[in-house]
Amino acid sequence: MPSPKQPPNAIDQTHERATNLWGWVIGTSGLALVLGMIEAIAPNLIITNFNATLANIVALLEAVLFVDIFGIPLVVLWLSLGAIFLTLRLGFVNFWGLRHGLQVLMHPEVSADQPGEVTSFQALSTALAATVGLGNISGVAIAIQLGGPGAVFWMTLAALLGMSSKFVESTLVGTNLSIDFARWTYSRRADVLPA
Repeated sequence: MPSPKQPPNAIDQTHERATNLWGWVIGTSGLALVLGMIEAIAPNLIITNFNATLANIVALLEAVLFVDIFGIPLVVLWLSLGAIFLTLRLGFVNFWGLRHGLQVLMHPEVSADQPGEVTSFQALSTALAATVGLGNISGVAIAIQLGGPGAVFWMTLAALLGMSSKFVESTLVGTNLSIDFARWTYSRRADVLPA
């Protein structure tokens, strides 16, 4: 009878992570060395071509995303219509879901047999820290300074509609992602999304 597979111990896992890290360091160092040699032979060739290529890509994206439709940029129209569609399709989840979320946050039902070490409040704090940055904080202050009360109204409306998009995004990630904590990898779940 074959013996059951032994789980890898901490030393094996640390060794595997260190090996992967050194492989990455050596690979990037080799790439930097090759690019440095090419740059020494033909100065400014790589940087000039790279900048020209990126400038062309940015110009193309700008021409597509910021084309005016009825006086509104396409990107603003696309995001607004998508958020309105998701809000209506999900039955105004941004209103009833907010109430439910606050109830779960304030009165968590935690039992000892549930997996995980993170509380609901810690998960919310981490998600907010990753989502809200200095640009959003200073952007709101600048918008209020420049736009006055009208800016507050439009930011509130955008936030309410954006909640539906964030709900869909988080739900899709939570249902379609498989995480292997032993190897620190993630992948699509085969039973949900075929490869």
